[in-house]
Amino acid sequence: MKKLDTIIIFPPPMDRISRVYPAPHFLSSYMSRNGFSAEPLDLNIIALSRLTSKYFIDEKLKLCEHTKKRLENVGIDSRLKKDQYFSCLRSIGRLKYGNQMEFNNCRIKNLMEMEISGIRYTRIYIDIFREVFGVFYKNKIPALNDIETYFKNHEARILKDLLKDQIQKKIIDRGVPIVGFSIPFAQQFIPALILAYEIKNKMHDVHICFGGPVITLLSDQYLKDLIRTSPIDSCVKYDGEIPLLKLLNFILHGKPIDEPNCFLSNKSSVLTPIVFKSFRVRTASQRHKHNRLQKKNIKQLPMETPIPIAQSTGCYWGQCSFCDYINLHVDKVYRSRPVKDIIDDIKYYIDMGFSNFRMLAEAIPPRHANEIANNLTTNNIDIKWHSFLRVDNGFSINMLEAMNKSGFSCTVGMEHSNNCALKILNKGYNQKIIRKFFEKIRIASLSENHLNIIVGMPGITYAQEMETLEFCKEYTDIFNQFKCSIFTLTNTSEMGKNPQKYGIIINEDGKANKFNSHGRISSINFYDPNGMTSEEKHEILKLYEQLNQELRSQIRFNGYRNLILTARTGAYLEDIYFIFDRLSLQQMVNLNTNNNDGYFVVNMSASRRHQVIIDKKLSDMINIFKDKKFNFKDIIEFTTDENIALQYLKEMVNGSLVNVV
Repeated sequence: MKKLDTIIIFPPPMDRISRVYPAPHFLSSYMSRNGFSAEPLDLNIIALSRLTSKYFIDEKLKLCEHTKKRLENVGIDSRLKKDQYFSCLRSIGRLKYGNQMEFNNCRIKNLMEMEISGIRYTRIYIDIFREVFGVFYKNKIPALNDIETYFKNHEARILKDLLKDQIQKKIIDRGVPIVGFSIPFAQQFIPALILAYEIKNKMHDVHICFGGPVITLLSDQYLKDLIRTSPIDSCVKYDGEIPLLKLLNFILHGKPIDEPNCFLSNKSSVLTPIVFKSFRVRTASQRHKHNRLQKKNIKQLPMETPIPIAQSTGCYWGQCSFCDYINLHVDKVYRSRPVKDIIDDIKYYIDMGFSNFRMLAEAIPPRHANEIANNLTTNNIDIKWHSFLRVDNGFSINMLEAMNKSGFSCTVGMEHSNNCALKILNKGYNQKIIRKFFEKIRIASLSENHLNIIVGMPGITYAQEMETLEFCKEYTDIFNQFKCSIFTLTNTSEMGKNPQKYGIIINEDGKANKFNSHGRISSINFYDPNGMTSEEKHEILKLYEQLNQELRSQIRFNGYRNLILTARTGAYLEDIYFIFDRLSLQQMVNLNTNNNDGYFVVNMSASRRHQVIIDKKLSDMINIFKDKKFNFKDIIEFTTDENIALQYLKEMVNGSLVNVV
C-alpha cells in the first residue's frame, strides 16, 4: 500500500449516509496538488456498516426475542404490555430485515443506496445505533475534566473494536506521520478524541490535528487546554488547506511557520505547531480549484449520490440573529466561485456517470444562480442540482424559469412567516416579500422544493406558530416537504451572545442533552418566559409532520386517502384501482408469534410510528395481488366479507403499502 504523508479522517457518528461530507476529500485533493500524498478516510460509514453486521443484529435480536417471549408468557393483558409487545415486534422486524439485506462485498455502497432509495439507516438499525452512539449525541462537548471518563466506557470500547483493524491497516501499518480529523458535527468530537488516543498509543510520534466547524467555534483557551491534556498536537480554525499544507512542510521538511496567528507549544519535549487561525484569505479566483472528489476515492459511491459542488463560502446576507455558520469564516465575507469553475466541476463528475449535484452554499444569490443555470442550458448539460435559497426580491420570474429549465430545485430558508418572528431573526424581509417570492416560484413552475421552518423562537407564541403553519398550507403546490426543527440557541450566534436583548434567560447548567438537538456546537438550554412551552413546541412539530404526511399521501393516493380512511362502506371505493408499493413489499418481514398466526412488519422507510404490522391473511392477499392492479371488489372477493375488506384496505393505506393508479 502506498506510503502517505497525511490522512484526513471523517469520524463517527453521522447518521446521514446518502451524502458525501466533502472536507476530507477537498483537503486531500489540495495536499496532493501541492506535492504531498494524502487520502480521505471515512471511518463513519465504515463504523455504521459494521453495526449492520450479523453479530450486532443477532445480539440485539436475542434480547428482543427474550422480551417478546416474556411478554407472551405473562400475558398481554394491558395497554402498556400491548404497546411494549408491538414495539418489540417492530424492533424484531427491523432487525430481521437488516439481516436479510444482501451486502456481500459492497456493504458500504448498498447501505448508501438503501438510504438514497428512502430507507434511513437509523430507522432500520435504530436500536443498535442508539445503544452504541447515543451517549455521543447527549454529551457533545464535555468539560476538559470530564473527557477521560469517556475513554473506557462501554461505547468507547465498541467504537474502538469497530475500527481497530482500519486504524491498523490504513494508519499504523503505513506509518502515516500526520493524521487530521475533520469534525463538522458536535457528536463527533468525543469519538474523534477516543480514536486519536488509539492512534497515539500505537504511534507516539504521529502528529494529530483537529479541524472543522466544531473546532472553529470552540474558544482558543479550550483548545489550548485540550492540546495540553490530550493526544491532540494542533488545531485548525477556519479554512484548513493552507494551515495543513504549512503543517506538512514544517513536520516533514522543517520549513518554519512564519505566521502571526500560529502559536507554538513545547509538548513532550517536541516543538509542535498549534495552528489556531487560517493564515490568509484567498481571492475568489484562488479558492476551491482543488475542491473535487478524486476518482480513486469515490469508486464505491452509487451513481445517484448527490455530489457536493463548492459554490461559495460565507453568506451574502450574514445578519441572521440565530445563525452561527457565519462564524466559520475568518473574515465573514461572502465569496463565490467563478461559474466556469463550477461548470468544469460538474463536467468532471458527469464523465464518471454522476448527474445529481448539491451546491455547497449558505444561500446562492440571484445573479450567480442565473449564470449557472444559463451555462448548464447553453451547454446542454442534463442534470439535477439543488441549493439553498434566501427569500430575495432579486430573483425574477425569468431567472427562476431558467433555473427550472436547468434542472434546479431548492430549499428555502424562510424560517417563519410571522413578521414579529422575522424581525427577531433579522431575516431582512417580511411576509409580503415572502408571498411575492413564492408567487414567482409558482409562476416559474419550480417543483420538488423544501421549506425550512424554525419552531419555538424567543417570544413567539403558539398562535403565531399556527399562523405560519396556515401560511405554509397555501404553498403545498411548490413545496413538497416542510423541514421543521425546534429553535436551538448557540453560544456563537448573536442571540447567544446577547440573550437579554431577546428576553432569554440562560439556565444554570447551560447544557443541551437531547439526542435530537441538531448536532450543533455549544447549544445551551434557556428559559423563554414570553414564548411557548416544550409541549407546545412538540405539538407544532407534530402538525408539520401531519402536513408532510398529507402531501406524501396526495401523491401516493391522488387525493383519495381521507375518503378511503373515513369510508363506512365500499360503495364509493369500487372505481379506485390500487397497486402495491414495491419498496414496501421488499421490506415485508415474517414474524412468528405465540399463536403461530404470523405478523409481518412492513414499510421500513416510514418513521417508526408509521411502520405497520399486518397479519398472515393480509400478507397472503398481498402475495396474490402484488404484481397487478386491483380494486375494492377484488379485496371483497378474497376476504368474502366487506367489513374485513374495508379494514384491510385502511391498514394498507395507513401503512403506505399501496399507491392509487
